[in-house]
Amino acid sequence: MIFSDQILEKFSGSTPLFPLPDFVLFPLTGYTFRIFEERYIKMVEDVLQNEKLICVTQIDPKGTSTSSDDPKIHPIGTLAYIFNSKKLDNGEFVIMTFALKKAQINEAEKTHLYRIGALTILEDNTIINQEEKQRKKLFRKFSALVDQAADELDISVFQNSLLSIEMLVNMICQSLPIPWEEQQKLLELPDVALRLAVVCQFMDSELNAERNIEKFNQIIPIDPEWN
Repeated sequence: MIFSDQILEKFSGSTPLFPLPDFVLFPLTGYTFRIFEERYIKMVEDVLQNEKLICVTQIDPKGTSTSSDDPKIHPIGTLAYIFNSKKLDNGEFVIMTFALKKAQINEAEKTHLYRIGALTILEDNTIINQEEKQRKKLFRKFSALVDQAADELDISVFQNSLLSIEMLVNMICQSLPIPWEEQQKLLELPDVALRLAVVCQFMDSELNAERNIEKFNQIIPIDPEWN
């Protein structure tokens, strides 16, 4: 079990930055990374000897940077704890992380092969009116979308009653094929209820699109010589 509060009590306030293209990590979700780039292998080696924390943030495709090695990043990322790691025979790492909190990256310095960021932990508003009703609605839409897509994703884990509503919303945000820039916007929302509403709108849109495709297919002759 990962005790987030205990980890954050000892947090120094700064941590290595792990910027990635086309990826957003949401708080209270888990993710496994394969680390193969030399500077980030060094990063993992260093953090495993210290707080075991990294800040995952998305590279800003619209941003500019003075160095191709240090691309512009979004200023909002996620502080993640490395709870398991394995060094491979080729020197690469596989790390298992749990995302603790959203964080504002105030400044970044290149004091190592990688950048170090000074972070401010951000707390989202987690109050949701009619929480149980909203939870059921969220899962119903997610289940319908997964079924319609013939996805092999095991959704039983999403039904765990021990999951907080924040964790459930973020896990679904992490799982859906939402465009990366839109995922970043979802991450930056300060209110979990608003994030829930937006992700439900996305699922409604996807479900309606699939229904329209089905209706369209029904009026297209299967046999090109049908008429």
